[in-house]
Amino acid sequence: MRKAAVKPDHWFRKKVFALVNSAWFMNFITLCVVINVACMATKSYQIHYALELTLRFFNMIFTIIFNLEMVLKLVALKSAYFYSNWN
Repeated sequence: MRKAAVKPDHWFRKKVFALVNSAWFMNFITLCVVINVACMATKSYQIHYALELTLRFFNMIFTIIFNLEMVLKLVALKSAYFYSNWN
């Protein structure tokens, strides 16, 4: 069962709704997913310590980005967030 996201009434939620539904936001998140996958694929057995630290740093950055995306979508979409297969 899919629940449609209703455009919010509150001014702040309207702005967040417009942001999370914008093409550049979706493209940015998609780019982050692709780069994150590349970083995860780079990790291997006995990698150089500096590379491991760099990958950990990027992992932390992507974790922050993806959690921020989740929070913004929860603010904008409320319970409709849980009905989208994309999330």
